Amino acid sequence: MLETNTDRFWWMIGALSVGGAAFAVLKLKYPDLLDKGLDYLLGSFPNITGLVSGFFHLFS
Repeated sequence: MLETNTDRFWWMIGALSVGGAAFAVLKLKYPDLLDKGLDYLLGSFPNITGLVSGFFHLFS
């Protein structure tokens, strides 16, 4: 049996792989649906986009 941290690490890698594959399939098969969803999500939090752009300007 694996140690607890190693076991959690492999579960994390698996979850990221499955999530990335699901995102890729959505992007390839339904790009408009994914774009609408992202626009809705970012539109509902307008301060996040300003915060992220401000954060990136700190390092440029």
